Amino acid sequence: MTVSLYAPGRGYLYRMDPRAKLFGTIMTTASFFLPLPSYVLWVGALFLFVVVVGTMGVRSFRLVVKPLLFIMGMVLLFSPIYGRTGIPLLMAGDVVVLTKEGLERTLVFCARFAGISFSWGLLLRTTPMQEIILVLRSWKVPYRAALVITLVFRFIPFFSRTFTQVREAHLLRLPPEEIRRKLSLATRLADFMPTLASTLVTALKMIPHLAMSLELRGLGRTNPRSSYHRLSRGWRVFTDFFISIIMPVILAVIFLHA
Repeated sequence: MTVSLYAPGRGYLYRMDPRAKLFGTIMTTASFFLPLPSYVLWVGALFLFVVVVGTMGVRSFRLVVKPLLFIMGMVLLFSPIYGRTGIPLLMAGDVVVLTKEGLERTLVFCARFAGISFSWGLLLRTTPMQEIILVLRSWKVPYRAALVITLVFRFIPFFSRTFTQVREAHLLRLPPEEIRRKLSLATRLADFMPTLASTLVTALKMIPHLAMSLELRGLGRTNPRSSYHRLSRGWRVFTDFFISIIMPVILAVIFLHA
């Protein structure tokens, strides 16, 4: 349960006040749900893409974006099927395969998914978990709620890493890659089930460790909690807040003038 998405580095986002980063991330997430055209949302997502690559580097970015590309590929493949009303763009005989409205809806969904993933990825990669707890506590969030939120952020990468390790272990029992490529889809899915079951069992075994980590972090204590780290004050905090809300404000202005 000590796995974290935080990666030490240098840059403005690492020095930025964590309150401004969390507030800007929440506002950016809300702005992506405004009913804007797909190209506007994609411009915002591409801007975050450039910031992510510039902050994390290409190698770290590839590790984060790889699962996102798979999900977006599945959305692009199957979402237009459910939007068959409107101007047809692609037809197979008399059957409408793709419509203009369905394509627009799919592009909007992918832009929102990419933009929100990039914004939260930036927050978790550049902010230590203890600073997120301090921010939530400064916003008068109860300690238990703040602790649960940060533990969820830790459990997601832990579960992903466990799945990768279990999959590598199960690959040792399977035939070589050349033979697996010739197997049917049903056989591949059957071979995948033991990996998924082992991952779930491993996650269930971590429940006692999760309870212990909660106790070590002071859950259940009645005495006042102290902190060795204080959040900064001054004009720098104001500047960080101003920079963090530039993109949400631009999207909101575009929405109001549209």
